[in-house]
Amino acid sequence: METISNREICFPEETRIQTSTGEHLLLEPNIILVRVTKGTEFGVSELQESRDINQKLSNGEAYCVLLETAPFPDYTDEAKALSTTPEFTDGRFALAIIQNSLALRLLIRFYIKMNKPICPTRAFNSREEALIWLRQERDKQVKKRPA
Repeated sequence: METISNREICFPEETRIQTSTGEHLLLEPNIILVRVTKGTEFGVSELQESRDINQKLSNGEAYCVLLETAPFPDYTDEAKALSTTPEFTDGRFALAIIQNSLALRLLIRFYIKMNKPICPTRAFNSREEALIWLRQERDKQVKKRPA
């Protein structure tokens, strides 16, 4: 299967938003790629900004996130607490985290088991695997919508 990196694709400005913490791209309907810039520290305001951008890119519809993290992203305790609340995750129906480091993937999986996120959350080592899972999650949500 041939894959194309979205680094090679030009995205229209309305589907791409750059921030101090990274880049948000609408990959396809209801799937938003968030690339975190190396060395980023996430506080409450950065998380809220990220969520607001995702809602803007999805036109207020429910969405899922494909998160490509930089090695060892830093989250304040307040940001960690906020990220697990129903109010913060409202509108996001799935989160796939891509991390190439086995050690970090294991830490992410441990965090998921211990914190039991509100929306389905999984760690992957490839974008392709993550997109397959996110599309399945998106399709489940579409089936739940009233006709």
